[in-house]
Amino acid sequence: MNGKQQTQFEMLNEITKVAAIKATSALSKILELPIGVDIIPVEKKRLDEIQTIMKTEEKIVGLSVPILSPLPGACLLIYTESAALSLCDTMYHRKEGESKQFNEKEISALTEAANIVIGNFLTSFAIPLQIDTLLHRAAQFNRDNFANFIEEISLGFAKNIQDGLIVEIAFHFQHLKIQGLAIFLFDSESMTAALAKVGV
Repeated sequence: MNGKQQTQFEMLNEITKVAAIKATSALSKILELPIGVDIIPVEKKRLDEIQTIMKTEEKIVGLSVPILSPLPGACLLIYTESAALSLCDTMYHRKEGESKQFNEKEISALTEAANIVIGNFLTSFAIPLQIDTLLHRAAQFNRDNFANFIEEISLGFAKNIQDGLIVEIAFHFQHLKIQGLAIFLFDSESMTAALAKVGV
C-alpha cells in the first residue's frame, strides 16, 4: 500500500467510525437500549472473499439493501435467527422467547431496524465526501446460511463490482444476548474517485 492509499484508508476508517456511532446511536435512542459497536478497519476484498467474514453454522436472517450511485454497492445487515427473534421481542416489548417465527410483523420490525441503521450510516458517511445523499432501495429479507446468502448477494452485484471496499460493523445490545453484523460494500473504483474529488 502506497502513501496515498494509506491516507485514503485512514480517512475512510475515520468516516466509518463516526457514521457507525451515529447509526447505532439512532437505533439505541428509539429502542431505549444501550448498543455497543466494534468497527473493523476498512479492507479491499474480492466479492468471493466476503463469505469468510461470519463463521456460524446457524441459519441467519439477512437484510440486503442495494446502494445506488454515485457510490454503488450494498449493505447487508445480518443476525443469527435466535438474535433476530430476540430483537423482535425487544421491539414489540414481548417477553423473552415469545417471538417464534418470522411473520409479516416480525419482518416489518427487522426491516425498520435496518432502515434506521443504514439510513443514518449512509447520511453521515456521505457528508465528508461532499455527496448530497447516498440513495438506497428497500431492504430485502432473507433466511439462509451465511455462505448461501453472501453468494446470492455477490452474484447480484458481480456485473458491476469486482473489487469492493468492505466496511464491517459488529454491534451488540448491552444487557441482552443480541448481536448483529452490518457489512457495507462499496465499489473500489467509485470510492477512489469520490476521495479524489475531495483532495484525498
